Amino acid sequence: MPTGAPPSLQLDLFLRDTTAYQQALARYDRLRPILQGQSTLTQQSQATGIPYNQLWRDLQRFQRAGLVGLLDRRTLPHTRSTSSLDVRIPLHVQHQIVRLALAHPFTARELARIVQTCYELPLDHRGIRRVLDLHQLSPAVLRLHYQTTQQTALPPFSAGQQLDLALALTTPAQRLVQALGPDHLLLRFRTYREYPTEEQARWRIIELLEVGFRPRRVAKLLGIQVAVVYHWQRRFHALGLVGLTTQTRTDTPITMRVSVQAMMDVFQLLDNNPLLGHYRVKMALDSLGYRYGHTTVWQMVALYKQAHPRPPREPRSPNPAERPKATTAPHQAWFVDIRYLVQIAGQWLYSILIFDGYSRAIVGAGCFERQNFSRVLHVFRQALTQWGAPEAVVSDHGAVFVAFAPCLRQLDIQWAPTTKGHPWQNRAESGFAIQRRMLDAYVVGFTEREQVFQRHAQFVRDYQFWGHWAHKRQDTEGRVYYLSPEVMLGQMRGRVLDPMRLRQALRLRQVTRTVRQYGQIRLHNFGLYVDQGLWGHRVEVWMYDDVVRIEQGEHVVVSYPCVYDPRQRRITDVDARGRQQYCDIPIMQLVLFTLALVRTVWRMPRYRRIAAPRRVLLAPQISLWQRFAD
Repeated sequence: MPTGAPPSLQLDLFLRDTTAYQQALARYDRLRPILQGQSTLTQQSQATGIPYNQLWRDLQRFQRAGLVGLLDRRTLPHTRSTSSLDVRIPLHVQHQIVRLALAHPFTARELARIVQTCYELPLDHRGIRRVLDLHQLSPAVLRLHYQTTQQTALPPFSAGQQLDLALALTTPAQRLVQALGPDHLLLRFRTYREYPTEEQARWRIIELLEVGFRPRRVAKLLGIQVAVVYHWQRRFHALGLVGLTTQTRTDTPITMRVSVQAMMDVFQLLDNNPLLGHYRVKMALDSLGYRYGHTTVWQMVALYKQAHPRPPREPRSPNPAERPKATTAPHQAWFVDIRYLVQIAGQWLYSILIFDGYSRAIVGAGCFERQNFSRVLHVFRQALTQWGAPEAVVSDHGAVFVAFAPCLRQLDIQWAPTTKGHPWQNRAESGFAIQRRMLDAYVVGFTEREQVFQRHAQFVRDYQFWGHWAHKRQDTEGRVYYLSPEVMLGQMRGRVLDPMRLRQALRLRQVTRTVRQYGQIRLHNFGLYVDQGLWGHRVEVWMYDDVVRIEQGEHVVVSYPCVYDPRQRRITDVDARGRQQYCDIPIMQLVLFTLALVRTVWRMPRYRRIAAPRRVLLAPQISLWQRFAD
């Protein structure tokens, strides 16, 4: 027991607390055999199972203080202990804390700040939690209360009702009572718009700020922005109650804000150039030494335009020539374009798409690392081989399409370029808009080119079978559905092309060579065997991206598989094993070819152009003899 506890207090607690009395008697019953000498401490500990030390301690306390010494000291009040919660926090303050906690989810620190400001009590957030626990307001109970009261509609103010402003001198505690009065607080705080007048709502802001509410909490309580709270706080500190009233702003006419000379300068400037906007007019005024804001300059320009109205524009009728090329059947017109797709390791990948103008189906597609002539040829070669030839091909004025136009003319296909500055005439633009939505989100995170190529091919397959907005239909029940480009295109094919003619037209390069004495020609850094019987004849060499063909008189003589580099415009490799002969050759020469005794392809050194020696231009010597002789 604490040494400072008086015996009278101990005895009083002993007599009033029945539980403590029963516990003390139970401890005495365990000590009775020891006091009567019937057993020792060790024997009693073994018989009852109570530790020896506990029996010895109880025996010492009984011998020193009697039955009162057997009381549990932990249940006795300490002389230096804090007072109860009701003593430290008055009951009316606890009621205000409870009202605030029920009205809004304040934090414990905010409630402590309000109490410290209004009642000057040394209360922290721990004391606030003890008060709420005392009134059985746990966080779960408060959370459920907020959910049910936030949706509750408050009764509106009666017509003509005005709230009284507390103009007399009051203490912070009285202001808090006023702020939590029945006119303001029922189940929750009224918002800014729920007050009859704006002046009353503004006074409400000042009222809450003066009793310790933070500006951000006030803004959240009233449903306004924090800047509004700070604005009216500054107005109140500067002007008092007058600053909370709504003041109508009187407009100052521009003739009183701008000098006559500045107005004349503006009008003269706009007379000389009516297309100037207010920004350029302001720059001109700044150069003349005037300092007017953008709004003032804009008003001067508007005043000039009001005095000098523009004539009304004639209504512009739509020009059918500016619309995309009209189609009524598949393969009447193909639309082609190239688009930057994605950048992988600093290298752009490009998408080349060919759309059918009628069905909007993709008839040719490819994803490449370059957007050059050979890639366009590759895509068109596949499209023309699979679907035949269209009547026209529509594209912009890109360099690759301008270079491709002669190839189309050889195939009797019209090249119809769009008007410069009118990209909407190319239906490939709408197709690329669909590609941006279906493909770009997937390829933007790829790091390997093969992944982009596979996803591009998947997009082409999905696009063909998804419904298109251009093919809107309606069934008998009025439901709207969309047909896919694959359904609209079906198995329709364009004009059939001769494969030989198609191959000749879609070449990368064409040169002419003369067959040498032993039947070979030189092509770049390679020597190619043609036919010894053509010695002295001229042959046509057609170069493609995968094969080189040698013709004489529109007849194919021989072909070799090759690799063509479009950047260097040269053949970089020729495969002699894939040589294909198309004309009759002597049997002995055939045997030599079979036994591999005759080379058909060999590398040759590069052309070495010997630079011609420069001519030394001697400066003409002016003879002065004749002058001196004269």
